Amino acid sequence: MVCVQGRFRFRVAAALALALAVLFACFGCQDGYPIPASQCDRWCDASKLTFCSSYDPAGCVLTCSQRGGDAPACRAELDTLLACLGRQSPHELECETYIYEGAPAPPCLDEESDYEVCTVPYALGGYGTLHWR
Repeated sequence: MVCVQGRFRFRVAAALALALAVLFACFGCQDGYPIPASQCDRWCDASKLTFCSSYDPAGCVLTCSQRGGDAPACRAELDTLLACLGRQSPHELECETYIYEGAPAPPCLDEESDYEVCTVPYALGGYGTLHWR
């Protein structure tokens, strides 16, 4: 009798642990990402098509952050740049479009420049502008 009660308690405890694990797994993240997107997350996601080399999301966010891209003082400039990038078609944003198809210039250069100028004072030792093209 004692052995049966011990197994029952073990099964109840195991089922409770499994239920808690599933609960935390389902509700612990926001859209599959554990923390809210930073300014650099937003920047890298919006500009990934413009990279002429291979795109490294983690490297992009790190570099952006080191170059001052997460500065709260530059949020307005970032929002303006993201709005400009959002108005472009994916084809217009692709690096090859303005390199190989003879487009006059990449889109959103003025907005990019404004954001970069804003971030410079917040860059960590020796990092320059974001300049992603």
